Amino acid sequence: MSPVFPCLRIGEQEGSGTRCPIKPKLGVVGGLVAAMLGKRPADYECVIWTKDLPGFVRCDGPLRLKGPVYRMEPTNPR
Repeated sequence: MSPVFPCLRIGEQEGSGTRCPIKPKLGVVGGLVAAMLGKRPADYECVIWTKDLPGFVRCDGPLRLKGPVYRMEPTNPR
């Protein structure tokens, strides 16, 4: 199972979350071609809130092939 974050804070609520690695699957032919060209997609790592209802907390990963890793998370407009 995925590692558990012991304490996450969203607004004024505290709870736990689960780290979920996401690995793109290209299939046999796509995987071989990508490996030969050196263009395999990078893995993503997402954190899901697990206190009451599952919810998206954040996701770390590149937005393009061989691009920098960005952290995407929801914001609160004020």
